[in-house]
Amino acid sequence: MQKPTTPNITPAADPDLAPLLTGQVARILDISPESVRLWERSGRLPALKTEKGVRLFDRRDVEAFKREREARRAEHRARAKR
Repeated sequence: MQKPTTPNITPAADPDLAPLLTGQVARILDISPESVRLWERSGRLPALKTEKGVRLFDRRDVEAFKREREARRAEHRARAKR
């Protein structure tokens, strides 16, 4: 018996816990899907890949990434005003 390469992901009963696709993440972060793929490949944004190579993102990871990104952007804006 072969061991699966990725965890078995099934639709969540709670839509807030359902995995997100690349396009959905791009809309949440207001960036291009290509940026999402680049950040996933670099390890900045964790994702699982299905056997067919579809990236699945955990909404909690995406929301945490968004908060961190917004905090960094706010810090950069504050520094620029000095």
